[in-house]
Amino acid sequence: MYWFEEYAPAPNVPPPIKRQIDEELDVDDLFEELVKVHQEAPDAPLFDLLMTFYPQVCPTGIIDPIYNEIVTMEERTQKYGIFPYAGGQLDQPVKMLEAFDIIRSAIAMFHKKRDQEMDRESKQRDAKARTQRSR
Repeated sequence: MYWFEEYAPAPNVPPPIKRQIDEELDVDDLFEELVKVHQEAPDAPLFDLLMTFYPQVCPTGIIDPIYNEIVTMEERTQKYGIFPYAGGQLDQPVKMLEAFDIIRSAIAMFHKKRDQEMDRESKQRDAKARTQRSR
């Protein structure tokens, strides 16, 4: 039996929701659970919900291999500056470029949240240190 009750770090995620899962979940069951959680927090990004309520799940293990390949192509384009198809940017499929934009946006959002969390933790440590020094 698993109990998931976590503090939700994302601003759009509501206060903790207690969920009980009595058996191990396969991918379809996990998606059903995510839909239920998303109904309780419709403004929260699904990735945030997944990481908040099911932190032991690796997202790359549940995505379609073709999406994983697109993410890999985007990473290689960023790293090496070479597009997957011959030619320049205008020679690339529009849908692929749109997918790259979505991936880059998600990465930027992740980095922004991580930086905000690190800043918050740093401010908490600083405040705690000031409190201890003033005693």
